[in-house]
Amino acid sequence: MVIVLVFPEENLPPLRTALVILIGLAAIFRHWGNFILSGNLFAFFLSLVLVRTIFQTGGIYSDNLLWMISAPLLALLFANRLSGLLWLVVLLVFTVYLFYLDIQNPGFYRKQIEGFDESYYLVSYGGLFIMVVGIILVFATGQEMIIKALHEKQEELSQQKAELARQTQ
Repeated sequence: MVIVLVFPEENLPPLRTALVILIGLAAIFRHWGNFILSGNLFAFFLSLVLVRTIFQTGGIYSDNLLWMISAPLLALLFANRLSGLLWLVVLLVFTVYLFYLDIQNPGFYRKQIEGFDESYYLVSYGGLFIMVVGIILVFATGQEMIIKALHEKQEELSQQKAELARQTQ
């Protein structure tokens, strides 16, 4: 980490900027204590940092595009399901936009990779993004179901205790 912070960031996301944003977001969360606001702001600023590097490192062919999956995941985990799904839609629209940029400007970002064209990257990235967010949604839903079942059992036990207390009196 120290090496990356000292050397120039040619093909890397601007880590110093990201560190300042992260500290600012922690201060916002500490002040308001709102996960929905903080999670969405975190996803937004992460996306801004990564979008800049995606255009610099190859558009739809950029490896940094894969890191954009972090935005919907952060929104999903820190904010709520709706935020995560909205950020997934934004990510998919952005990926399609990169696809069309590459179609309109053939060879501008194209790497010399035999057998792979821009449609391969569009389908691969889009499928990966949907799959990862879908898996997280399944786990989040399962967790909520477990919490709901435990809450219902706790209510039932409280009622049974109250009934036993009435019967003993």
